[in-house]
Amino acid sequence: MRKETYKIAHAFLTGRPAKAARTHTDGQTVWLHNNRIAWRNTDHDVCFTLAGWPTVTTRERINGLLNVFGQSRWGVTQRKHEQYLTFYDHLSGVEHLEPIGDNEVISFNCLQTFEKEYKLC
Repeated sequence: MRKETYKIAHAFLTGRPAKAARTHTDGQTVWLHNNRIAWRNTDHDVCFTLAGWPTVTTRERINGLLNVFGQSRWGVTQRKHEQYLTFYDHLSGVEHLEPIGDNEVISFNCLQTFEKEYKLC
């Protein structure tokens, strides 16, 4: 994980503002190049999106957030120019891929639903 990603993810986790070269947070929302890529909704659930920019940097920031928030089994990846939410099941060694749109919003509660659907928890 890049230093910039860790700094912002940790600040977001603890609800503190932080700035780095391309990314910043007020503790409630994370922006990458002024695009909102993560936030806490009214239920205090964390949501994230590629914000229409499925770049290596956007995926790295989201994956860093997932890691810092203890959701490291989850990630966002690209395969053949398509974006996927990925879950690695350490018990079976199987990677599950769920296609996602460039502007799709995913919440941590949604990740728990996927785990139950795939019987991963």
